Amino acid sequence: MAHLTFPQIISLVKDIITGIAVPITVWIAYQGLSTWRKQLQGNADLELSRLVLRSVYKFREAIIQVRSPGMFQSEINEALEAAELELEESDRDYGWKSSLAVYHRRMNYILSAKTDLDTALLEAEAMWDKEIRLVIKPLYDHYIKLYVAIRRYHYDLQHSKRPNKTSSEEAYESMSKCETIMLDMGDEDNPDEYGMKLTKIIEEIEKYIRPKMKREHDK
Repeated sequence: MAHLTFPQIISLVKDIITGIAVPITVWIAYQGLSTWRKQLQGNADLELSRLVLRSVYKFREAIIQVRSPGMFQSEINEALEAAELELEESDRDYGWKSSLAVYHRRMNYILSAKTDLDTALLEAEAMWDKEIRLVIKPLYDHYIKLYVAIRRYHYDLQHSKRPNKTSSEEAYESMSKCETIMLDMGDEDNPDEYGMKLTKIIEEIEKYIRPKMKREHDK
């Protein structure tokens, strides 16, 4: 076996080091790229989670605003003007028409919030999966319950005015039931069931989304 000269030994060692360094460099580059991609994904998921939650909270606040039991004359006047209705308080239909005008105007808050939430859900479904829609569905169903109660209440009010129990027990009970959904009149003795259900729905949505935010934040 021929003896290697010193320059040959140096060249051989250089080749060996180069042969080892190349795959190590490739591995390091791959790991760096993988980490970068995970960070990008994590940041995207974090921002999307915040977007969905903000939209959910905006939707919740819109529902709360619609259910406010207070209805001042200034709000009534603004609603009638927006609906282009010219009514006097002495008019026979003033009661149901003015009330309906106010609720119609209030419902625009929910529709605006729903548009934002729908947009956020499109992004969430694209980034995650369709499960997010199943999580949000109870919130939309709860909103529909409010919408139906408002329509039903004003239908009864339009066709029968507000009756007392002696004149129409059935109509009174129907309208009173609608009011428990339309109005936040809860207290310690009579809790607001609709409002409590809304809170529970929001909590379930938070349980689904917040772990995503924490998980992505810890990456």
